[in-house]
Amino acid sequence: MSPAPSPAEELLLLGLAPYLNTEYRILNTELDWPHFLALAEFHRVQPLLYNRLKDAGLPDDVRATLELAAKANLLGNLMLSAELVKLADAFAGAVIPFMPFKGPALAREIYGSLAWRECYDLDLLIRRRDLTAATAVFEELGYLAAERPPPGREALWLASRYELSFSNPRNGGVVELHWAVAPPFFPCNLAVDELLEQAVPMKFENRQLRRLPAPLLLLLLCVHDTRHRWFQLCWVADIAAVLYHNQALDWSGLIQLAEHHRCRRLLALALSLAGEIPGGKLPPQAREFTDSEPVHKLAADIREGWFEMRPEPAPRALYRFYARCRERPGDRLTMYRRLLFQPTIADLEWVRLPAGLAWLYPLLRPLRLLARTLRGGSV
Repeated sequence: MSPAPSPAEELLLLGLAPYLNTEYRILNTELDWPHFLALAEFHRVQPLLYNRLKDAGLPDDVRATLELAAKANLLGNLMLSAELVKLADAFAGAVIPFMPFKGPALAREIYGSLAWRECYDLDLLIRRRDLTAATAVFEELGYLAAERPPPGREALWLASRYELSFSNPRNGGVVELHWAVAPPFFPCNLAVDELLEQAVPMKFENRQLRRLPAPLLLLLLCVHDTRHRWFQLCWVADIAAVLYHNQALDWSGLIQLAEHHRCRRLLALALSLAGEIPGGKLPPQAREFTDSEPVHKLAADIREGWFEMRPEPAPRALYRFYARCRERPGDRLTMYRRLLFQPTIADLEWVRLPAGLAWLYPLLRPLRLLARTLRGGSV
């Protein structure tokens, strides 16, 4: 069983609560302020804590540290917002439907302000068939693609990926295009085409963008955050904020939606973790939904790493975690089968086969993994 949070850790959790407290009695106790500030930076919640706790009576130096981080974050988010507007105009001109995911659009949607959420880049969801046209838009704007598909093996390259990163050498901006919500090995029925169809209009900086209804937004966040094993509390705070602003959720419908998209345990885990934030009380139906031994064990393992500031695990540990997050044995088998046989860019570079023999790549991948393991590398 995990030890009880220290006063500094308790204050951190209190500061993530999706409402403003009128008083924080914990401030009357002796706190380890360096530990508190280190946690805030590690979990990427400095702006959130500053805006929630700035009038709570923090020590001057602690408040000043959080304020400096919050101001730097706001400046960065304003720059990202300007870039998002530019991209929105360019995509509209090219008639390419897209939807921002995370970033400043999510900050505005669930916190009501660009100042409250840390953002470092832009993520856009597009249809896979629009990737070529979207790449041309980025090139016209001066962006550079991080990778290019190997000539003659474009289809295999695309099938092994779900995103492509672009960088702007003029301002250092990074944008990631996603034509799927998770890597190919990750069993999930949450298709980008469907998300774009279900999206609803939202206003952002005088532009008409798209956003997801709360149930689909929750599932999309669950998939993203599970891929990173929830090692940072900023993602848990996002879930808590969505729940707080959508208290009339149709829980039966949300659970059915999660089952349809093979995200049932992912959603249960997200709700269980959000319940760790003070004030994040779930309705009886949601509490019953999260009440299972596998979910309790997963949540306990994640919580243990929060205050020790454990980084994201290595790939093998992540794969084991992903398997535990799947309640269906068939999904676990599918994941491991894809990990073993789905070619990646490393496989395409290991042996350069002519196009007529490209069908051999799934058979060669296990051999490459075995050779790498024997050399002491990570799979």
